[in-house]
Order: sequence, then C-alpha cells, then structure tokens
Amino acid sequence: AVFLALQLLVSHIITPNGTPVLGDIARALIFILVGTVVATLSEKKQILEDKLRTYGRTLEQQVEERTNELRQSKEKQRAILEGIGDAVIVLDNDLNIMWTNAVAMNQCGAVIGRKCYEAYKLLQKPCAECIARKTYADGVLRTSEEEGILKDGTRINFIASCSPIRNPDGGVI
Repeated sequence: AVFLALQLLVSHIITPNGTPVLGDIARALIFILVGTVVATLSEKKQILEDKLRTYGRTLEQQVEERTNELRQSKEKQRAILEGIGDAVIVLDNDLNIMWTNAVAMNQCGAVIGRKCYEAYKLLQKPCAECIARKTYADGVLRTSEEEGILKDGTRINFIASCSPIRNPDGGVI
C-alpha cells in the first residue's frame, strides 16, 4: 500500500495528467491507511494464532494427564475388586450383569449380559424379595441370605450384599 501510494505520487510528479494533486495525495493516504490496517490485523492474527496453538498444546497436555489419572484410578479399582476373595457382580437397573470379578466368573462362568436371576438361580423372573430391585428403588444398602447354583450345578448358600452406585446427580445407576 505504501509502495502504491509512493508510485501514485511519483507518477503525478513525473507526468502531471491534470488531476488535482490533493486527490492523488488523498488516494495515497488512503493506500497508506489501508496498508497499515492490513499489516496490523495480520500481526494480530499471527499473535492470536500463536496463542491458540499454545492453548491447544496446554489443553492437550491437561487432557492427557487427566486421562492417565483416570486410567490409573480405574486400574486401582479393578485391582481392588479382583483382589476380593468373594464374588463381586455389577448389575444395571434391569438386573443385567454388567461386570464380574474373577471369583464370580470361576463360580458361575460367563454370565455378563445375562439377568442375575437367570445366571445364579436359574429362574425366569426376578426373586419376589429381590434386594437389587429394592436398592435401585430407594438407594439403600441391603443384605440377605440367598441360595444359588454354581456352574457345575452345586447349590450354595451365600450372603448377598447390594450396594447402590450413584451417578453425579445422586441417582442410583
């Protein structure tokens, strides 16, 4: 823009074409103003892009750190649950088995995805006094004496403990 402004003024001086000098000066100043604005905006754009890249890298690093923390926490939880000497089973609100520890797997086989009453009692519908359904309804920890059937057909008596797992809003999941 500065080059164009200077060229306009020089060409007017070298070959006057009858146009008023003030008009050429005004056009030259407009070129300079536009050039200055474009240069300033380009510089600010570059600064903002650099800041954005820096923020992006920082955010990526924070996400990676948080992901690693969550992974470690999940591994600790899994190690604790796998280390318990009793069967541990996680149910959803439809009484589907979502997860078991190795003890439960050894006792009853591959039961994930099945209904708890089908897998452990060979029933077609939930028990009349199902503590899991009651716990889902009111969020209260319950225990009861139960009878179950192992994968080899052996009948066993055990104490079932049903503890609610809550979502961030406090609802039982």
